[in-house]
Amino acid sequence: MRVIANRRGARLSGMLLLLGFVVLIVLVSGWFVARTQGMRKLLAEQLSDRLGVAVTIGESRIGWPYELVLRDVATADFAAAGTPGVAVGEVRIARRLFSWQLTLRHATLRVKQDEAGVWMPLVAARIADLRQASATDIVRLTESVRQCLRLRVSDGSLDWLDAEGRTEASLRGVRFRMEPVQLPEQHDMTYYSLGIYAAAGGAFGNARDLSWAWLTSDDLAYVELVRSVRFDPGLEDGHAGLQAGEMDVE
Repeated sequence: MRVIANRRGARLSGMLLLLGFVVLIVLVSGWFVARTQGMRKLLAEQLSDRLGVAVTIGESRIGWPYELVLRDVATADFAAAGTPGVAVGEVRIARRLFSWQLTLRHATLRVKQDEAGVWMPLVAARIADLRQASATDIVRLTESVRQCLRLRVSDGSLDWLDAEGRTEASLRGVRFRMEPVQLPEQHDMTYYSLGIYAAAGGAFGNARDLSWAWLTSDDLAYVELVRSVRFDPGLEDGHAGLQAGEMDVE
């Protein structure tokens, strides 16, 4: 008995093999290209255009499972004390099935008002307004990206500087997470979690060990999952400030 191969199936298999080979070449090429100085320069230029301020990148590579990894990302003159800007020890950018994932580790943001009262760097002006934030403030800030972006921040800090460049308020040990979730019965929601080790200068009511998590959707602005916080003795005013921020939550 002679077996005759299906030519259409053979062609399809051949096309899939060729496509897989091309994809493999592209992935391998990307692994090498990402490490070059030219790629770091190109990425720095793209970030500078988007952020509106000069940005430098110390290192770039492809990490597992194939995501772009940037190290020592900082705005110009960030090393100078008392200057506004952003510095991130590690940035990871990955494409998931229906969204992008952005991971920031060891992120530091310093904001300062210019003579016109505008927070600088300008790209972080809305974040600077969150010194006394409620959950709905954070939801509003991220509303335009929450459906297409998974954001994770670990070991972050935020400093509000006065006119002389001194820190007048701060957050330390910031952890933030935002990602879409799907509940039973096809309820699409966004999960938020915020952790702060220590706040000072009136930021977040001078909270300590803040742990806060909630869900939000187009129909429900706030569904609390967990909230715990403590305050140092003698900081009753800070506790009242945090309560006032929470009263905005619906």
